[in-house]
Amino acid sequence: MKTIKPYLLIGLTLAFSSVLARSFAQTTEKANATAPVNNDFSIVAGQSIGKIQLGDSREKVHQVLGAPNIMALNGGYGGGWERYNDLGLEISYREFKVAFISAISSKYKTAEGISVGSNPDVIRKIFKGGILTKVSQGVYAYTDAKRGIKFQFGNDKNHSTKWCDAIIITAMTK
Repeated sequence: MKTIKPYLLIGLTLAFSSVLARSFAQTTEKANATAPVNNDFSIVAGQSIGKIQLGDSREKVHQVLGAPNIMALNGGYGGGWERYNDLGLEISYREFKVAFISAISSKYKTAEGISVGSNPDVIRKIFKGGILTKVSQGVYAYTDAKRGIKFQFGNDKNHSTKWCDAIIITAMTK
């Protein structure tokens, strides 16, 4: 029976450990790149803005955010909206559940770095496949329904420059 030299065994062990470590690092890197980050200012398309998620109850929103600055509720149907001026958020309800979340402050960002104030051309490059529609005079919406995100564009006072003035999270569609 042949004996294996100790230095050969150590070399094989080090080589095998290096391959395993590299594989683990690549797997972890991929997982981190695709996992949505959810913090107080993150926008996750089709899911949440900050700590508020689509489908949350109105009571939960009030527990997390406190009382809104402005609210317009629709009778006993559980609809309407609430605005949190100091937080830069608007929450819309349907049947007493969060149906839409709107970021109206640049402190909220997508994983790609898109926020209120971002250039529409940059947004359309990142969120390809969306549909641009005219909402009203000088106001447009770019909607990526499959991802559950909408960007509202407005004009400056001279109607010459467009910018993103709201990011709205909606349910994803097929």
